[in-house]
Amino acid sequence: MSVHLNDVLQDEGREPDSVLNGKPQHSLVSLTAGFVKGEEQTVHRTPRPDDASHGDVCGSKSQARRRRFARAAQFVVLREDALNPDELAKMRATTDGDSS
Repeated sequence: MSVHLNDVLQDEGREPDSVLNGKPQHSLVSLTAGFVKGEEQTVHRTPRPDDASHGDVCGSKSQARRRRFARAAQFVVLREDALNPDELAKMRATTDGDSS
């Protein structure tokens, strides 16, 4: 799973949404490294020539783990027009029904 490392973005003076430049059909979520590592994953810095903030999360991602990732993710940028309408409806139903 590709990620962008916030510490690198901060060092470069970039806003998180800058990673979406040129990707109009993508949204951006946030997960902490602590959560990811708690899910038996490793985080690796894998900078690319055009993006020093690039990283990878490595490890087995079962369906149950993917669901935990999805529940823990916090939207930074949500581009609703880029989402599948059925998925958007599910997300809204989950959020609307959340009493926490």
